[in-house]
Amino acid sequence: MTRQRGVALLTALLVVALGVLLAAEAFREVGLDVRRAQTMAVLEQGYQYARGLEAWAIAILADDYEQGGPVDHSQEPWNFGLPVIDVPGGRLTGRLADLDGRFNVNNLVLGEQRQETQIAIFRRLLTSLGLNPEIAASVVDWQDANTFSEQRGAEDPAYLRADPPYRAANRDFAHVSELRLVAGIDAESYALLEPYVIALPVFDQPTPVNVNSAPPELLAALHGAITPRVAENLYREGNARYESIEEFLQAPVLREINVVGLDGLVAVQSRYFLAHGVVELGDVRQNYYAVLERNGGQARTIFHARGVY
Repeated sequence: MTRQRGVALLTALLVVALGVLLAAEAFREVGLDVRRAQTMAVLEQGYQYARGLEAWAIAILADDYEQGGPVDHSQEPWNFGLPVIDVPGGRLTGRLADLDGRFNVNNLVLGEQRQETQIAIFRRLLTSLGLNPEIAASVVDWQDANTFSEQRGAEDPAYLRADPPYRAANRDFAHVSELRLVAGIDAESYALLEPYVIALPVFDQPTPVNVNSAPPELLAALHGAITPRVAENLYREGNARYESIEEFLQAPVLREINVVGLDGLVAVQSRYFLAHGVVELGDVRQNYYAVLERNGGQARTIFHARGVY
């Protein structure tokens, strides 16, 4: 009889313990659901704030064109960004960057035609950054439609040996980060190159470089006769404000070395901009990016990204 009571007591204790464990698990799941819902609410709130920042960027670009005309340089209002704005539960800020001050890797092949002048610019840029200029051949092979490898380039056979294997895209770059897949470009070389390049849509002709926002390394790459010293002079410590292509081409340092052949390669206005918004809500920090295209006085979003651009 005593043994039976002991077994009954043990069984009761096991049932109670199991009940406690089940209740604890239920509370844990409820807690996770609550935190998950709170996180989703914060992300959605942050997204809506980011859309507001995007609307600000579109408005300021349109206003800049209407008020300041087609010339773009670093001293215009769009380049100074938004001050920190306090919002319920956090704060946000944003700024714009000129993408036309970078080299467009989609300039290398237009349709099915290699753009030799653009390839030469890219090779000089690679050299100035201490990278192997032969990388340009692999980038051309990644973009062109054929499957024949350029001299010192790379097509499918080079990538099918990778783990996992893959093929060359044989199309324009959708995003500049695709360069990480190109033969000869590792993490270190991409980190060096990334601030100077971008992947933008190309239509009937290569996109020109805005000389008011291009860094000296890219300005030097535009022509074989432009030395680093000349490029620094053209850069004017980041404050270049050429009002026209003619004014740029008539710069004394360019006239001294008689640089010709830059027509069509350079511009003093920009079409593409990167809007970067930072939203902080509680202990959650979110980064939002949007590539904006401005055509005349109208601007629109052509690409969205969250986290990393």
